[in-house]
Amino acid sequence: MIEGRRGRVVGIEVKASATVPQDFRGLRQLQEGVRDRFVRGLVLHDHHRVTTFGEKLQAAPLSVLSSM
Repeated sequence: MIEGRRGRVVGIEVKASATVPQDFRGLRQLQEGVRDRFVRGLVLHDHHRVTTFGEKLQAAPLSVLSSM
């Protein structure tokens, strides 16, 4: 979890597998807990594309880190 000075929250999880739907449980709990301060939940995993799993929740390949 990363929290900015204004209280905005981003949750990030890193997984070694290519499957992710069940991996959003913790990020969904975070989203419910901080409500409108939640900016984005992101699961970085071993896959090749970005996939949306709900409002402000995405899975993305680990390789996105090297493009930053």
